[in-house]
Amino acid sequence: MALTRRLLRACSRIRNLIPRKLSLDARLRFYSSRPFVPDPHAEIEEIDPEQPMVETNHDAVVTNDGCFARCIYYGFDMKKLHTYMHEQLREGVVEKVQKYTVGQDTDAMYALHGGGHVFYFSNGATVFWGIPEDKRVRILANASKFSVRKPGNQRVLTAVQEESVFAHDFEVEIKPSLQRTTFKNDVIVVPAWENVFEMFAVSYGLAQSSQLAMFEHYVGDLIDRTGDLPSAIIENDKSYKKLPLSKIKLLVSELLDVRFNINIRSEILDTPHVVWENAELAPIYDKTIREVQLNKRHRLINARLEIIKETLEILNSERQNSIGHNLERYIIYLIGIEILLSIPTHFFSDLGTYLSS
Repeated sequence: MALTRRLLRACSRIRNLIPRKLSLDARLRFYSSRPFVPDPHAEIEEIDPEQPMVETNHDAVVTNDGCFARCIYYGFDMKKLHTYMHEQLREGVVEKVQKYTVGQDTDAMYALHGGGHVFYFSNGATVFWGIPEDKRVRILANASKFSVRKPGNQRVLTAVQEESVFAHDFEVEIKPSLQRTTFKNDVIVVPAWENVFEMFAVSYGLAQSSQLAMFEHYVGDLIDRTGDLPSAIIENDKSYKKLPLSKIKLLVSELLDVRFNINIRSEILDTPHVVWENAELAPIYDKTIREVQLNKRHRLINARLEIIKETLEILNSERQNSIGHNLERYIIYLIGIEILLSIPTHFFSDLGTYLSS
């Protein structure tokens, strides 16, 4: 009995030493109390908000990876990605795979990787929760095989593939007393690591934001290539007058393409269907959108595109006027040459008439 009491007191002291709030410098990994056994007949299920996406019989271990979102493509071929994830599930590479469909199309997919969470979105974004960097690199490399090159100027896709800045990187904190997932001082605070459905709402907002970041980078590149034109026009620098019309047309086509992608082809400002269907996710999604300043950045990028558009219109008008003036000058030169050539003819004609008389 004495030994039992000592053991109970020791367990009580250990329990008191366990913090009530698990802080993630960025990430939690979970290891099941029993080894994971691959199921060769496993199927991908639809995400059901009424059912937990992850079982809770895990022990938590703090490591150093949190929430990381990245977008470098126009989109994913979700059918091919679905087939690939199905193979990964049956081979035991991932422990669980679920999908979220809108109508007949798969809008997002979720995978459980060794206790970490990965969300794939049809807009080309991938959001990681608790996945170390080396594993993220491998996952992104595999996912890139299913990227979609949608119609449009392919220079956009080429430009963004050369960079890796279109990402969000947040620390994550677990706070069991919290009622719902929120942001606090640039940290994502979640009530439980198993509350993946709320992470799903946050991931949607981060996916839209990282896609906008991709276009922000391309607009920055466009500004770099057109930034000297206004001063050249003001100073009447002849360099801009030598710019070929074909190059101006190329810049205009790139401008129209990126505006079309941001405002029409993409769904950057659209509220996801999952938020419409699950009202409890709306505050979480809205908080995410405000945190990443999505609407403000969207207005700013359109304002910059409008300035580039006005600059190119002025440049195009100047070049057209310059070409018109050159044509007028050439016509005057030709008339002058014709007059000069006609002088001898008239002179000798008049001379012949005079001599014959």
